[in-house]
Amino acid sequence: MVETTLTNIETVSLEATQIIRSKEQEGEHIPIVALTAQTRKGTLVSCLAVGMDDVLVKPTRLEKIQQVIELLCRN
Repeated sequence: MVETTLTNIETVSLEATQIIRSKEQEGEHIPIVALTAQTRKGTLVSCLAVGMDDVLVKPTRLEKIQQVIELLCRN
């Protein structure tokens, strides 16, 4: 018998965000933006709750990606 853990990318991304946020130093902020095909409100809420800065839903336009990056770089 082999033990294994299966997880989806959403869970991994949420956990990774939590780890990154827990290791940030005072005054440090690493921008994190989710890019997902999920349109459920729960997905948005989950991503923002763990500390992601924004969520883009696929398909998205290059202009929207640029807008989000520019906004995050100003802050």
